Amino acid sequence: MLNSIKSSKEVKYLAMLGVVLLILVYFFRIKDKNWQNVMVYDPTGYYTYLTSLFIENDITVVNDDMIYVRKLNGKKYNKFTYGMALIYSPFFLTAHAITQFTNFESDGYSLPYILLICFGAILYLLIGLWYLIQFLKTYRLSHFAIWLTVLLLLIGTNLLIFSVKFGSSPHVYSFVFIAGFLYYVRKYFLSSKSKYLIFAAIFFTIVFLIRPFNALIITAVPFLMTNGFLSGIRQLLQGWKYLLLGSVIFSIGIFIQLYVWYLQTGEVILYAYSDEGFYFNKPKIFNVLFSFNAGMFVYSPVLLLSLFGLIFMYKRNRQIALFWFISFSVIIYFISSWWSWNYVGSFGIRAMIDFYAIFSLPMAFLLDQQKQWRKIIVLPFCGIFFCLSIIQNYQFHKNIYHKYSMNFEKYWFNFLKTSDKYVNTLGGSLDLPPYSKNPMSDVFHYECNDGKNEKGEYVIQNEFNCTAYVEKGTIPYRKKLLFIEVWLDRMDLIKDASKESMLVIDYSSKDELRMYLPVLLNDVPENKKEEWKSYYYTFTVQEPKPDENIKVYIWNREKKEFLVKNYKLKISTVNN
Repeated sequence: MLNSIKSSKEVKYLAMLGVVLLILVYFFRIKDKNWQNVMVYDPTGYYTYLTSLFIENDITVVNDDMIYVRKLNGKKYNKFTYGMALIYSPFFLTAHAITQFTNFESDGYSLPYILLICFGAILYLLIGLWYLIQFLKTYRLSHFAIWLTVLLLLIGTNLLIFSVKFGSSPHVYSFVFIAGFLYYVRKYFLSSKSKYLIFAAIFFTIVFLIRPFNALIITAVPFLMTNGFLSGIRQLLQGWKYLLLGSVIFSIGIFIQLYVWYLQTGEVILYAYSDEGFYFNKPKIFNVLFSFNAGMFVYSPVLLLSLFGLIFMYKRNRQIALFWFISFSVIIYFISSWWSWNYVGSFGIRAMIDFYAIFSLPMAFLLDQQKQWRKIIVLPFCGIFFCLSIIQNYQFHKNIYHKYSMNFEKYWFNFLKTSDKYVNTLGGSLDLPPYSKNPMSDVFHYECNDGKNEKGEYVIQNEFNCTAYVEKGTIPYRKKLLFIEVWLDRMDLIKDASKESMLVIDYSSKDELRMYLPVLLNDVPENKKEEWKSYYYTFTVQEPKPDENIKVYIWNREKKEFLVKNYKLKISTVNN
């Protein structure tokens, strides 16, 4: 009876939380037609399974979008697995039915589809939080510790913005099904009931189909065992029939994906991410954890409590703490070995959101401590991290933080700033080099000599300066990526003379301007005059088409004078 009362309260609290989150969805995504950008970038690739099957009536239809399309044997295929389409499907089909008797377009992208996808993200999130609560309960932690942990993970990390603004991305859904997987595996070890093993297999299959990378969650199984590692292995072997059934469930899920790829390419086995991969010999572990360019502990500092909580976990059960640390280390190693370790345009390391349920355990152990002095120290830090995260989530939403190239100077310049005058004021570009199995080849070099004086300085005074011009045909067209690097030193003779100046890349042919990429020259808008400052910019862009020219230049929008020296440009291409 007591458990049912507690459960009903949990559902009520989660429902209240859901109302708040839906209000945030309205302001973050629906208001001012922001809903039109919900299905862009990676989600387009997940979503195309549904539009191809139910609108085009042909699962082999793949739109010509370089974000998710790859080619094999001259045929296009979707590099993403169908897991997210499976997750979207109840909301997509409901919206599709609504459009049949309304004036909305049945194209998969009209308002009913997007509204229901946004609603679905919050519904799934609430289910994931419920699973997380049930999982933590199995460790007999206090109600206070469990709920504070859940709130800190939701509002104190980037899980919040990826739920209410980027709810079409896979991370919140991976979080949900990983939390469910942890719960069912833990319940199996506590009770040996076969149904939990079957549920765990279903959830693991969905986790894999959403993002195959997340199969790493299997490393968490040892710290979920209740009576030691060897006893846990024996317990699993005793349920071999259900492990076998779970393997069949997993195999069916994989078979469906392989069959779809076979229909698209004629091949059963392929490496879907053909031009992406891991640098296992060069993991960027420190950057993933502490870099100001998306570092996990910088943009979700509340997760530091998990590392401190590991101490108390170790005191209570050394084996659980040891296996937790091994699982954490393996996950961090693989995430930091991915070629794009910052996961491009991310607020924090978004790939870590999937695994936040793992972080909940040592954090809850820390918050469960009863000694008064621990509460006096820990709870104020919780409050500080909580507030900092809310501000940073808001800054990211408002484009006060740069989405692609943060560094310490930019972070500190806008630290705790929320005014609109700081929106889109940060400059520079720090794209990571594209994935390449072999060293890249240099295909173009340029050094500016426009009006260079005896000191090696050139005066920027015209509107367009230091123009590097790459004629069509200079770079072979292989549909690969280019890596453009620019170095320069800049000094303002008058305060803020270069404030509005930009470094621009454009691709143009005789008939059109296809790509126009401007970035502010200065990292931050406030610069001291008569002081040299060095800059380094990197851009990862598509190769130009055979009839296109490339121009890279400084655009002095206000035509104020400032000095530049050591201006160099290099363009490299991938050799995979």
